[in-house]
Amino acid sequence: MAHHFFRANLENHNLSGQIFDGADFREANMRNAILEDVSCEPIIVPKTGQMWLLFLISGEPFLDEAMKPADFSKADLTAANLKHAKLREARFHSAILRNANLSGANLANADLIEADLSNANLSYAEMSGALLYKTNLEGADLTGAKLDGADLEDANLKNAILYGVDMRKIRNLGSANLSDADLSYAIMPKTAENRRPILRLGEAMETKIVTIWQAIAIGIVIGISATALFFAFSNSSMMSILINIFGRLVIGTWVTIMSISGALSAFRKRVYSWQWTAYVSAFAAGIAIVLTFFLYFLIAI
Repeated sequence: MAHHFFRANLENHNLSGQIFDGADFREANMRNAILEDVSCEPIIVPKTGQMWLLFLISGEPFLDEAMKPADFSKADLTAANLKHAKLREARFHSAILRNANLSGANLANADLIEADLSNANLSYAEMSGALLYKTNLEGADLTGAKLDGADLEDANLKNAILYGVDMRKIRNLGSANLSDADLSYAIMPKTAENRRPILRLGEAMETKIVTIWQAIAIGIVIGISATALFFAFSNSSMMSILINIFGRLVIGTWVTIMSISGALSAFRKRVYSWQWTAYVSAFAAGIAIVLTFFLYFLIAI
């Protein structure tokens, strides 16, 4: 039997592990609700008289039973915890899911049309066949999410994290807004239509491709190298010593920070655009120059 929570107030309620297959949550207040591991799968219901009337008019054969999905249309699920929830074919039409945790959730074939999923955590969610027409996914984390056959027509993915996502089978990707999105290790589609937002002039330069640690490493290496060259040419007696010392510093710094960068990248840390890379690198270079001058004076004394 399906549960009915139409316009119910479930704010801050803990409903973890419960079974709500085919439930009606339309327009319910579920802000900060805990729905971890809940089951909201479709249920089989007998066909109604209206469906039989349609059969008589159209002559189309119908089964005696139909599938009724759980319905969250226009519900407020702001900051709700739906981690690992079973939400296959569920309806979230125009629902509010800002800052919601849907990591590992099963949203296969779900209706998320015009839903607000800004800053939501959808990492490793199963979203194959999901309808995401005009869905707001700005700032959402879709790391490792499965989007095969999902429809992203006019979806807003600005600043979204699509780390490692296979985008080859996404439908209508060409009309989605991917500006400033993190596409690190994402598998790009080969079709021209689906690649259009990724290759659009101006947005390509804004694609986030450099980690913060790599930017710092670049700045430190530039700063140390520049200072080493300055001292080497200004004081010939110190040239061989400085080349040896600073050469080791440059190599050691580069290897160390790149190792840290690689380790952090494995944990899917955010990456930054070339503009931010320049700012961070310049700052790191300035710090490196100051420290290098200090080290030089210690050696000279």
